[in-house]
Order: sequence, then C-alpha cells, then structure tokens
Amino acid sequence: HDHDFLGICKKLAELLDGDTNLGLKLIGPLAFEPRLFKPGLVERGPDWVEFDQLPPHICRARACLAPLAKSAFNQCKSHIKFLESAAFGTPILATAVPDMSQHSVDGLFFPETLEDWQTSLYKLRDPEYFRHCSETLHHYARSLLGHEHYTDALLLF
Repeated sequence: HDHDFLGICKKLAELLDGDTNLGLKLIGPLAFEPRLFKPGLVERGPDWVEFDQLPPHICRARACLAPLAKSAFNQCKSHIKFLESAAFGTPILATAVPDMSQHSVDGLFFPETLEDWQTSLYKLRDPEYFRHCSETLHHYARSLLGHEHYTDALLLF
C-alpha cells in the first residue's frame, strides 16, 4: 500500500498540520516520509495485525482510509475495505474505484481534493452525524452481508 498511501500523504500532512484535533494512526508495514508530518501527529500501530485482531482497530477509528493510486490494477480492487469498516460502523474515506462507488451510503466518502478531505473529516466531527453514519453503515453492511441476503440463493443451489 506504499504507493497508494503516497497519493494522499501530502494532503493528510496538510490536514494534520492545520488541525490539532486530528491524528493519524498507521497500522501495518507502511513506508512513508515521516518528515512530511509534524512530530507527534502520526502514531505507528503494530507492523502486523492478524485478520481476527483487526476489528478493535477499525472500531476505535473515527474513519478508515482506503486510498488507491490510479492504475489498471487498482481499478479492479474489491470493496472489502469498505465492507469491513461498514460492518463495524466506521466511516471510510476511499478512492472511487468501480467496486467502491457502487455503494452510496452516509459514511462512505470519496474525497479527491484537499477541500473534499477537509469537508469529510469536518462533518465526521459532529457527534450526531458520526453516530448517524455509524448506524447507517452498520445496517447497510448487515443488509449486504447478512444471511438473509444469501439464503434464497443457497437454498436454490
């Protein structure tokens, strides 16, 4: 994800530089230029997290990030990061690849410009809006991933 993160690194550094209420936690072996960020604004999480240990990290986040650099390979990326975040009611800021942009739900943001990033994060600061997004995402994910969605197809099989 190094190349993907590089695409938003400067925007995140600007956002964090201009807003002392924001912080960034990076989980996994992500390479980036720490000198872009003021000291203390980026917290490094564990370098490796087993899949079954990921949910608490997602739940504690105000938002998850799923940036993708523009490439033919990334145009085929799955929406699994969205589904993981949504299942736990955590908003997500993602790149609008086709598999992601098929979803339209409060709490899923597709920021492109620095202003888009600022607007998305500013909206999520409002506790009521955040709660609304969290509940909406959770219910949306349950409707997509719950057994009710697959029972008929399974029975037909």
